[in-house]
Amino acid sequence: MVSSLEVTAINKSQELISFCESLLSMSQTGTILIDDNSLPIEVDDLKSFAMDLYSNYFEAANKYLVEYNKLKVNRSVESIMDL
Repeated sequence: MVSSLEVTAINKSQELISFCESLLSMSQTGTILIDDNSLPIEVDDLKSFAMDLYSNYFEAANKYLVEYNKLKVNRSVESIMDL
């Protein structure tokens, strides 16, 4: 049973977020997901899982945006190597 995304090899994608939202809108409280290694993962508390998923996804997206913006500002090879 999964209580945290930290221990799973699962892609925290927009598709998974949408899938979880669909399940929650149908009043589902748990589900079975297939991870990136094709292994089944039982999720008992879908709402908590979804909240962890949102948090992980947006944290990674924000970090990516910050790094991307640094690269846009530092366009020379020398500047990029200093990052």
